[in-house]
Amino acid sequence: MVRFRYRTPFGIPVTHEDATAALQELRAADRYASVTREAVIQAMRTSLRDHGLLRASGRWNLGDRDPSWFLPGDIAALRAIATQPLIADALRFRVQKGPEVAKVTSLADVARLLRYPAPTSLLVDVYRAVPRFVPPSATAALLATRPPDPQRLAAVRLPAARTLVVFGADLPLDQRVYSWPDEAVRQLPHDNIAWEITTRGGAVSGVVLFADARGVLQDECVWLLAANPNPKRPFPTSIDHVRTVMRGWRSQSQLDHLVERAAAAVPGAAWRLPLSSPDNLGLPVGPHDARWDRLRAEQWFRHYERDGGAVEAWVLDLEGTSVRAALTRPSARLAQGDRVAEPGEFAQTAPRRYESQQVIWIPPSAEGIPTRPNTPQLTLSRPPVALEEQTRGRADPPPKQPGGLPSPPLGASNNGPLPPDSDLDIDLHESRLGTATTIW
Repeated sequence: MVRFRYRTPFGIPVTHEDATAALQELRAADRYASVTREAVIQAMRTSLRDHGLLRASGRWNLGDRDPSWFLPGDIAALRAIATQPLIADALRFRVQKGPEVAKVTSLADVARLLRYPAPTSLLVDVYRAVPRFVPPSATAALLATRPPDPQRLAAVRLPAARTLVVFGADLPLDQRVYSWPDEAVRQLPHDNIAWEITTRGGAVSGVVLFADARGVLQDECVWLLAANPNPKRPFPTSIDHVRTVMRGWRSQSQLDHLVERAAAAVPGAAWRLPLSSPDNLGLPVGPHDARWDRLRAEQWFRHYERDGGAVEAWVLDLEGTSVRAALTRPSARLAQGDRVAEPGEFAQTAPRRYESQQVIWIPPSAEGIPTRPNTPQLTLSRPPVALEEQTRGRADPPPKQPGGLPSPPLGASNNGPLPPDSDLDIDLHESRLGTATTIW
């Protein structure tokens, strides 16, 4: 585990020495092994489809402010916008006009992306993660829940190697609680979203969790971040959040409790399965395909897209979680085993024959759950204190050693002009009068 000079909200390296140590740690973990030609092509195809879903949703229109609350289908827009800087210089569109039809082809220089594994690994990690959506009410309940203690966290088993947890809203950081050291702020590049968040404020939209082969939560994570709009930019970008992804290490982050609560909720809550797609449904790949307009006019597609079916998202069922907790709570106890778990906690069920202990989430009371956006319940402030710490009169969690995680180089946007057409260009799709055909 690396250690950084400064402890920051997202656990990122600030100094050159910290960045070098973080890069060595990623290479030692073989994190870049997933950056293969096939993985990059698949990620870029899914990203293009996400841009199409963004336009078809009607919720992310140019000139409108970002939604205050998210729907499961907004995972597509959040992924597309946040990863756009990673692929912008390697992607272009070719328009060929014919006597009767116009053809639009997306071309990707995959070799260009493979030359920069650090930023490209972020693209692959986001798009290989299983998406899970936590609705606004469940997000507020999760923030009102005490983080799992080390014993219960160690019992968490994630069902996938990568899990993308998207919250029901942008969660603003309380900058009075999560502050940056002045020396660290002075060393941040001004084109880095971390610097923008320190100057204008920002929020967390989601996080990618990593697990080993046994499902054990790993230290590394990837943040989906949103800096507050920059009024100095030209309209309409002046009213949009600046979104991107950034790699971090939770053990060295001030927001480690958010990652741990999200991880414990994956196996500890009840989730609705992704919606099954209608028979013979093939979504277009190209964002400019005319079929998106026809799909948007269909009522079944609007429900399918809005409810997350197009991105195969699991959706947290807060009511089902509460019912599940009520049925198992008598056998769910804290790590010390001295009392029955209370609402607003993570607990472990008693081991049964042929079964090991399981971590369950006991949501807090629904009273006070916000019904409108921009409420204190959806702000990242101090996490609730465990009952044992309250009895000891402790108001703050125990201090941690400094450290953090590396922010991958953002070099994909500064690599010079695009190379000429060559056999390195991969045709991602071809759109022709509303039809999409895969041509590779």
